[in-house]
Amino acid sequence: MKQHILIIAAIALLFSSCEKEIKFNGHYSGEKLVLFSNVNAGSEQLTLRLYKSRFFLAETEEPIGTTKGGAVVTAEINGKSYTLAEDPENRGNYSMPYKAQPGDVVSIRAHLEGFADATSSTVVPQKPDFEILSCRSEAVNDTPGFRNVIFRVKLH
Repeated sequence: MKQHILIIAAIALLFSSCEKEIKFNGHYSGEKLVLFSNVNAGSEQLTLRLYKSRFFLAETEEPIGTTKGGAVVTAEINGKSYTLAEDPENRGNYSMPYKAQPGDVVSIRAHLEGFADATSSTVVPQKPDFEILSCRSEAVNDTPGFRNVIFRVKLH
């Protein structure tokens, strides 16, 4: 009988839980612009997406990954300045023709009223030597207009 009580008590402890609410007492510095871009040697275009950050405790209906349109986006490539155009059909997506060369120094600045400027800079790396074996595209769940592209590659 004692064994049955011990087993029942162990099972009860296993399935019980406690909850303690921990108040956030850090500093929230407000929403930020988030700039996402890849610059690769041999690419024909400089593209980027501009997002608004979201506080992890915010109670909002706005989905994560909401792009922000209406910004002025400039790129400085090897000391020369360019303005990126916004895609009218996909607000928050910006691009310009640019054939990236290894060693190019690329700096990007996005300015949008009400936000601190988002900046990024990089040196274009050497182009990797690889072969694409296959490629497929899949829709991203709950995110209209976004697709994942999946490559199978062989590095040389």
